[in-house]
Amino acid sequence: MDLQTTSEPVTWMPGSFKASSLLIGIDISIGIVGVIGNLVVSLTILKSKGLHSLTHYFLLSLAIADSLVCITGILHAYVITEYNNRTQGAEVLYIVSGYMRRSSTGQSALSLLLVTFERFIGIVRPLHHCSFFTRRKVTLLILFVWIVPAFIEIWGTIWYIVRRGNCAEHLSSLGCDPYLPGFIFIVVNALLLFAVPAAAMIWMYVQILRNLKESARRRQNLGIQGPNELQRARQKLIHALLLVILAFLALIMPEKVMYIVSTAMYQDSENLSIPVLFQFAMILLLVNSTVNPILYALKYDKFREEVISVLCCRLKTSGNQPVPDVKRHMGHTPVSQQAKHQATPMCYESCV
Repeated sequence: MDLQTTSEPVTWMPGSFKASSLLIGIDISIGIVGVIGNLVVSLTILKSKGLHSLTHYFLLSLAIADSLVCITGILHAYVITEYNNRTQGAEVLYIVSGYMRRSSTGQSALSLLLVTFERFIGIVRPLHHCSFFTRRKVTLLILFVWIVPAFIEIWGTIWYIVRRGNCAEHLSSLGCDPYLPGFIFIVVNALLLFAVPAAAMIWMYVQILRNLKESARRRQNLGIQGPNELQRARQKLIHALLLVILAFLALIMPEKVMYIVSTAMYQDSENLSIPVLFQFAMILLLVNSTVNPILYALKYDKFREEVISVLCCRLKTSGNQPVPDVKRHMGHTPVSQQAKHQATPMCYESCV
């Protein structure tokens, strides 16, 4: 494959890509809001000791993945404006940004699946939580979430690059189309990184809601009126996560359909609906990653309080801690402090 300079036109890039300036502006605006929102979520979880639990660590992974999705969305707006230059540099940027977008989308989906799975074990199988979520297993799960989507996507990207190079001078030849045969990679991505996680999350949330309902019924049979503090905390967290799941299904499903349809029509350079479909698909993807911090703030009281505390640059316990009795504690370590300095536990604490 002959290398071309960045100023030399690339003959194997299909048709012009007439992007909508309005949609580009929406793309960039949503991306910026999403990056800021998810960075606030990440900062809050890292700074607030009250959120240092396994559930929130998995939410941190989700926020980082969503931040990457929003960054690739902003980059996408630049890519589609440069695409019509038909240069080697534009094509490389197109390939890299596409790979980053698809892999980060998969990482976001699997992070959400991991959050759901942790809550499923914590509520439906609480006795197995500590034995299952050991530090080693948690590390492996997080690595799985970040490596598998990147691994799945790299094969389609490599295939496209090799096929594109072979077809650079024979784009019109039969069987030498670098775009449409690669359609299978997009379908596999939709199945492995959307359909399967979505089905698993739906099943687990059905079990979680059924368990919470049965727990409420048992309390009622015992004559206990209303949920206790633990039940209320679980319900608030589950309601917030359930809204995140519903947003994921409502936004990513049409995004996948639009992306598959626009890719299947990609060779038809005269079809003006193709760039619009691509841009709308990107906007839906960005909205999904941007809306999560908003849902946490609206439905998750504890998280909202921690966000306010972090943004206002004050500690939750400031002004409420008694002055320690230096003489009484001099040379003596309380039992609670001794416990803190014991060996690191082998499993993570559940959120609620």
